[in-house]
Amino acid sequence: MAFSVDGDDMRFWKLAVLGIVIAANLPSAEGQIFPGLSHTKARRVCCLKDYGYSVDQRTNPVTAVSFATVNTVSAGQVTNTRAAIPENIKAFPLRQSSLRLDHCEISAVAFVVHRNGRWTLNLKATQDPMLVNVTERPRFVRYQQNKFYLTVRAYTDFSIAGTEDSVLGKPALRSLSMEPFWIQRGRSVNLMLTSDQYGGPDRDLEYAFDLLQRVEIDLQYE
Repeated sequence: MAFSVDGDDMRFWKLAVLGIVIAANLPSAEGQIFPGLSHTKARRVCCLKDYGYSVDQRTNPVTAVSFATVNTVSAGQVTNTRAAIPENIKAFPLRQSSLRLDHCEISAVAFVVHRNGRWTLNLKATQDPMLVNVTERPRFVRYQQNKFYLTVRAYTDFSIAGTEDSVLGKPALRSLSMEPFWIQRGRSVNLMLTSDQYGGPDRDLEYAFDLLQRVEIDLQYE
């Protein structure tokens, strides 16, 4: 039995065969049709597995409270009474000699506020694994340096008879977050931070100057 193929059928089969050939050779042909396409690879992106990483590695803060307003009575003499001398400057040294969190410590802390809103924070910052108990020292000796975070909060005199101050919420007149700074292992650095480094006099402290009675200092490290 003989089969006859007309012109349309012949063209159909030629196109079908051509399509099969192109499909079979597509991986090699695509590089010629689209130069560079066959050599393009997706860029590898680094990612962290879900191991509970935290963006902010700061510790919980520890807090120290200052004395009530300390006024300069005369050169070389300081008192912690509330005698209003002078009225245009208020100084707030901490009640304790130092504030330590693990192997990080600040000491000799004093916060001074001027009536015009200018302020100064003086302190010595120390990073030293020798500050901790010998059994805990291996945890901290591996840190080459740590970043210190300080927050100063200013309060008026707020107390209620028959209650403990520690259980009361205290209305802060101003909260200042200092720029974090690094301290290397085994180093102690004396620092003086001023309002001039933070844009000039603080208007909130200026307006609340007469109400200022105490400050609190928070210490955290990373």
